[in-house]
Amino acid sequence: YINIGISLGLSQMLDKNLIYILAFLVAALMATDMGGPINKAAHMFAIAYATDSLKQGNTLGIIILAANVVGLMIPPLGVSMAAWLFPQKFSKEERTSSIANAVCGVFGITEGAIPSLVRDPARVILSCMAGSLVGGVISAAFSFNVISPEGGLISIFMSGAICYQGLIALVAGSFVTALLLGLTKP
Repeated sequence: YINIGISLGLSQMLDKNLIYILAFLVAALMATDMGGPINKAAHMFAIAYATDSLKQGNTLGIIILAANVVGLMIPPLGVSMAAWLFPQKFSKEERTSSIANAVCGVFGITEGAIPSLVRDPARVILSCMAGSLVGGVISAAFSFNVISPEGGLISIFMSGAICYQGLIALVAGSFVTALLLGLTKP
C-alpha cells in the first residue's frame, strides 16, 4: 500500500508539470527511511519515470533520477560529516563508524546511516531529509542529469563534463545534514 500510494501521489505531480518540485521531493523521500519501503517506492518511481521519459524522447525523467541519486548519497555522507565536524557530540564508536558511512555514501548506499538512525531517529531522519531536499533542489536547479540510477559517485562522474553540478548538490546537501545534526544533537 505504501509503494502504491507513493507512486500514485508522485504520478499525480507529473500530470501537473511539477517536475522540479517532484525532483526534490523524491530526493527527500530517499532519506526518509534509509532503504525502507518509502525509499524503495521513490527510487522505483524515479527509475520508471526516467525510463519512460527517455522512451518518449525527453530528458525530464533523468533530472528526477539525478535528484534521486543525490538523495541516496546524502544521508550517510551527512552523518559521517557531522561526526567529523562535531566530534565532541559523537561517541568514539560513532566517529569510527563514520568512515564506513562515508564509504557507503560514496557508493550510494543509504543504509549506511541506519546505525545513527537507530540511536536518534527523529534528529537523524529530519536532518537527512532536509539535506537531501537541499541537494535535490540544487540538482534540479542545475537540471543535472544522470543515466545510471545506482553507483553513487560513479553515476555522477558518468554524467560527463557537468558532474560538478552533482558534486555541488551532494556537498551542499551533506553539509546541511551535518550542520543540522551537529547543532541539534545534545
